[in-house]
Amino acid sequence: MRTSFLASGFAAALAAGGASAAPVLQDLTTWLSAPEPETELQSGGINVTPQSVDMGGNGYRAYVSPVPVVGDWVMAGQMRAYSDDDTMGLVLSYGDGSNNIRIGWEGGGDWESEVSPFANGVWIVEETGGVAATIFEDAANFWSLNVVYDFEVSSIGGILSFSFADSANPGVAVASGQATPGRSTDGQVGVYNGSNNTVFSNITIDRAPSTTVVPLPAGLPLLTAGLLGLAAFRRRGG
Repeated sequence: MRTSFLASGFAAALAAGGASAAPVLQDLTTWLSAPEPETELQSGGINVTPQSVDMGGNGYRAYVSPVPVVGDWVMAGQMRAYSDDDTMGLVLSYGDGSNNIRIGWEGGGDWESEVSPFANGVWIVEETGGVAATIFEDAANFWSLNVVYDFEVSSIGGILSFSFADSANPGVAVASGQATPGRSTDGQVGVYNGSNNTVFSNITIDRAPSTTVVPLPAGLPLLTAGLLGLAAFRRRGG
């Protein structure tokens, strides 16, 4: 009985150590307009409500959170291109237009021009000090007009992952990828529009996802060793 009680306490301690924060719905009226991560331009129209940002006029613009993320995090939301066939995407590790990581997705009429060779379809590009490199590309994958896509991007243990899914068929990715960037994924996160017309909405950020490895509380390693020893002793009939 005592072993069972101690084991229960051990499990509870582990659960407490691995607790996570919930995703927080973002008030987009507090976010910031910034230079688009490929061209460093800010142009075209923008219309912001608490839960959506509409970037139109075939413009170029990033729209980023005011509070940086640090360590492990997940950002999710929805996006829909309602005109043209150029680029919509996500940005992270954002310092400015020359220092960032971007996940771009084009509709068949654009490309990422700051890398050589140009990237097409869907890509991850990291740029530091104006020097850009492609770290992921799915060159034949294009978005469809007026489809609402669920997006998720995460950085867990330094590994960057993303997925895009048609909201009519949630959970089934139509585009996804993973890479390990050379630069930190800490910093401002957000969305961007490259010569396109795009609405982004319902954006959440989880700053402590459940997959985060949380250090064990002080003394728990000793408790673990004690429990293992006690269990072995009881099995021997002691």
